[in-house]
Amino acid sequence: MIRHISGTIINIEENDLVIKTSQGIGYCVHVNNQVDFSIDQQISMWTHLVVRENSLDLYGFLDYEDLNMFEILLTIPKVGPKSASQILSRADTSLLRNTVMEKDSAKLSKLSGIGKKTAEKIIAGLSEHYEKNASSWQKKQSTDNNTGTSELQNDTIETLVALGYPFSEARNVVRELPNDIKSVNEAVKTALKQMGNK
Repeated sequence: MIRHISGTIINIEENDLVIKTSQGIGYCVHVNNQVDFSIDQQISMWTHLVVRENSLDLYGFLDYEDLNMFEILLTIPKVGPKSASQILSRADTSLLRNTVMEKDSAKLSKLSGIGKKTAEKIIAGLSEHYEKNASSWQKKQSTDNNTGTSELQNDTIETLVALGYPFSEARNVVRELPNDIKSVNEAVKTALKQMGNK
């Protein structure tokens, strides 16, 4: 299995990157989104190879934790690689762990593209994995809480998603907001201005 790839991005399409390695081979890698990618960018990605009768599809992730969550999502009945990738494009690994630990499917169903039934199915599927690995998940979530987004940032992201912005774009903009912002209302207004300038 191809587990990791490093090289130069030589082409970007809707949800695919072509990464040329030092051996001169160009690999097509499916990604959640290409907002942060650019041509000629040097990149390293963790990968999961999906083998089918008539295709070999490579899914790439910048963070090993995202790859791990992707593979856990694949264990849920009727969740294939494309669905798992779409879920992670709307809700990052930390948010998924948090909703499972809090058993809060409503938080997921608020996100664009994830309905109530889908959210409940995700929570039910991930809960089984969480029960087997509770201490590991709690440790990772504690690290996320210390280095990741604050409650104000999370509320701002949720508001932007409710307004129709992709989760990944909202998260990236919110993480760049000034630290002196004290309210969600102020954060949303500032984020909308920054999005409008892009």
